[in-house]
Amino acid sequence: MRVRLLAWFVALCLVPAVAFGQPGGTQPRFRTETALVTVDAVVVDDRGQPVTGLTTADFEVLDEGVAQRVEFFQETGAPGSGVSTPARKPGRYSYATNVGAQATATRTFVLVFDDLHLTREQGEQARLALSQFIRVQLVDGDLVSLVVPGIALRWHARLPGGRDELLRIAEGLQGRFQPEPTFERITDYEAYRIHVFQDEAVANSVDRRWRNYRQLGRESTNLASDRGFQPQERGGNAGVIQQDLAIRAADVYSRLMARNRVTLGSMKAMVEGLEAVRGRKSVLLFSAGLIEDQEQIDARHVLDAARRANVAVYFIDVRGIGSGSAFATAQFGSPLDTRDVGFANAQIELEVQGSENLAIDTGGFSVRNANDLNAALGRISRELSSYYLLGFQPSRPGADGAYRKLQVRVRRLGVTVRARKGYYVTGDRVARAADVLGHDALQPVTDSPYDLDTIPLRVASYVFGSPTAGKAVVSLAIEADLRAFGFITTPLALTDVLELRIAATHLESSTAERYDGQVEMTFPLGTRLGEDAWYGLAREFTLAPGRYQARIAVRDRNNGRIGALTHVFDVPALDGLRVTTPIITDTIETPTGLLPASPKPVLVARREFPAGATVYYQFSVLGIPRGARILAGHQVRDAAGTIIKQLEPRAITPAPDGALSRFGGLSMKGLPAGEYELTLTVVDEAASRTIQLREPFAILPPAHAQ
Repeated sequence: MRVRLLAWFVALCLVPAVAFGQPGGTQPRFRTETALVTVDAVVVDDRGQPVTGLTTADFEVLDEGVAQRVEFFQETGAPGSGVSTPARKPGRYSYATNVGAQATATRTFVLVFDDLHLTREQGEQARLALSQFIRVQLVDGDLVSLVVPGIALRWHARLPGGRDELLRIAEGLQGRFQPEPTFERITDYEAYRIHVFQDEAVANSVDRRWRNYRQLGRESTNLASDRGFQPQERGGNAGVIQQDLAIRAADVYSRLMARNRVTLGSMKAMVEGLEAVRGRKSVLLFSAGLIEDQEQIDARHVLDAARRANVAVYFIDVRGIGSGSAFATAQFGSPLDTRDVGFANAQIELEVQGSENLAIDTGGFSVRNANDLNAALGRISRELSSYYLLGFQPSRPGADGAYRKLQVRVRRLGVTVRARKGYYVTGDRVARAADVLGHDALQPVTDSPYDLDTIPLRVASYVFGSPTAGKAVVSLAIEADLRAFGFITTPLALTDVLELRIAATHLESSTAERYDGQVEMTFPLGTRLGEDAWYGLAREFTLAPGRYQARIAVRDRNNGRIGALTHVFDVPALDGLRVTTPIITDTIETPTGLLPASPKPVLVARREFPAGATVYYQFSVLGIPRGARILAGHQVRDAAGTIIKQLEPRAITPAPDGALSRFGGLSMKGLPAGEYELTLTVVDEAASRTIQLREPFAILPPAHAQ
């Protein structure tokens, strides 16, 4: 596969002046700014209901124990607060754009379905609770990311439009963790204590259990004579754990580390992607829990990222009430040794201590011992329906990279405040060090659900023919506003490098196609980079039918600015009569050379064309028997619905290879500026079937013509 590069300037890329503002002067950084530290605070009463109507005077913010002056204050979500979080309305045209995307205060949820730590039964409980949360607790304007670590799925949705997609994904989720069904089973916590700490007391408890089950040649413990763990009697073997038990613990711990690494890595990536935007940002972890592993730094990385991004983690323990030790169930037959009952019950808490601590340390909380998860999730949603944003400039700035403790208080009785417990000071020195060490600037943006318009972008998708069985060629046409780039002037040209990353996720299979590349842009000195100067390129994928979500991120290597957006498109079923996505453009490539050839339309994302231009269209008809008679025609209507141009359906002449395509040109000369719609009609006479495709477009005022 390849990248097709096309530079479209001036007359080729005219756009309306009202559509674009001058790009911002600085790139939104995915780091905590030291100039103004922001913290969001949830305040609830003793019944768990949000407390609204508070003012700056009601709050006290302490940085390392020192009271700070609150310089920014905003109440979000409460009735009458004046702050709303509406979803951005979809555009009239078929392309997606990040123009106008703003980092506004809104509720952002990352829903982590921890399939790697959920059994099939636990996964079903988590799936039902997750679906109910999406269906009932999320409201219009919420921005939601659904993450499934085991299948590397990330799907972003802004409600209400994305609710159905989230529910479709949730319907197919299931737990993937399969506990050992044998009597030799060792829990994650036991494996951790034995392998990492050489804990003889825990090893002795496991050994007794194996004896009760008569495993690996062991005989049942004689309770009358056995005195339990006596390290002083081990002699030269003190500190040495039996080999078969040590090997078993090492194996279980190794697999635990692998699962934890994937789950925590997914959480870290998503949390880092939330750093650029203010507002209440929450991660809901639907899981059976993670142990507190002092040897694993992945949990620390998640905590650090959450502190930097001001993200609260909520742990949803799907095990419910009465989840006792597995070794006390009928599945394992023999009862536990009475000396081990206390430790077995303690493990119920120890198995989830890591996820509980993560929630507490980030300003969230855990939902534990609840069979009615829906009620508990409703509590989370209510708490997040109203919150306060507070900003302050530290009175005593700390050194770069230092962690500073925060405390938020409310001067009222009977209320509880939930807020992050600290933040990291990250100045320019730390930022530069991260860049020198190879920080991947595009990855947090690719994982983020937010659209960033520091580099304005437009993206359109075109679905073409099927080069291989069951798949179609899909081209993503991407356009970037050149005014946002920091071109370097050389004696001969303007130069810059555009870095591009695309991740296209398939809704039905949860698989993703990815592309990374860069484009060297060079233009002659004196090139005018006005509002009509956009750079276009196209990337081809071969995709199966279904719905896709493409995350596109672009970075200017010279000035570090980043633009990002999400584009959702469909690849239709590839059987029967179908029509490729029409190419609508005002730009064609004129063939050169001695051999005759037809003009070739250039893929563009935009649907705004200059006054007097000729608008071309091209499409192909697929899935019909060779020799079938296919007719095609078109209509152009203005905003009032009046037909201003029309071609009645006429037969398409097959190419020598039998392919059926229609290429046409429509002169816009003399037509006033405004909104129009092109309707393409395809008729299969033999099957008495008609397909109509509608493409809105606009003619710009003459002032935009060159």
